[in-house]
Amino acid sequence: PLILALSDQNSSVRRAVIQALGRLGDNRAVEPFILALSDQDSNVRREDVVEALGRLSDNRAVEPLILALSDQDSSVRWAVIQALGRLGDNRAVEPLILALSDQDSNVRREDVIEALGKIGDVRAMEPLFNFLEENMDLQNFDNVAQALKKIGEKNNEQIVLYAFLRMLNDDNKKNFRHFIYYKSSSFKSSYGYGKFGPLGELVNSGEVILLIELLEQKNK
Repeated sequence: PLILALSDQNSSVRRAVIQALGRLGDNRAVEPFILALSDQDSNVRREDVVEALGRLSDNRAVEPLILALSDQDSSVRWAVIQALGRLGDNRAVEPLILALSDQDSNVRREDVIEALGKIGDVRAMEPLFNFLEENMDLQNFDNVAQALKKIGEKNNEQIVLYAFLRMLNDDNKKNFRHFIYYKSSSFKSSYGYGKFGPLGELVNSGEVILLIELLEQKNK
């Protein structure tokens, strides 16, 4: 009966039904929720639909949610980013990478970074590093480092290490290199001397190249 009420003419009823079905967590609501994404009535908060789809963890919602990343309402886009992160489907990686350039203040790019980390796809590494180069500060660095850590845990931690080293050795990434140099004390206190810590000192490109060679030899 609740699902049928999603087609009620009263938009306030539809909104209440969406919230109730979201709390129930019944996957039979996935298809009706997908249809509800196109409800343009201002009383029906589409971000509530998106949030409910994210909680249901049903991959049928992935493609419709990806389409909703282009919604004109920034609140909807923000909710979609969080839902896609919860779903963790690799199909969302490229669209989320594009969302890193969303300049609307309601779309928090730290949520995009977190979603990419949750998905854990290595395709996100280079765009995350590029984002850092263009938006370098301690908060962004911390957010990206946490995302990269999750990507490494889901794949091969040395993949992230190599990518980090290449960034330090890239003459086009001078902001990144200088930031690591001047923030090395904060860097080490946050990450210790494990995966990332010692690299805070590596601003000499020759040392970086040597380390890459040593790591490659170790893997043979």
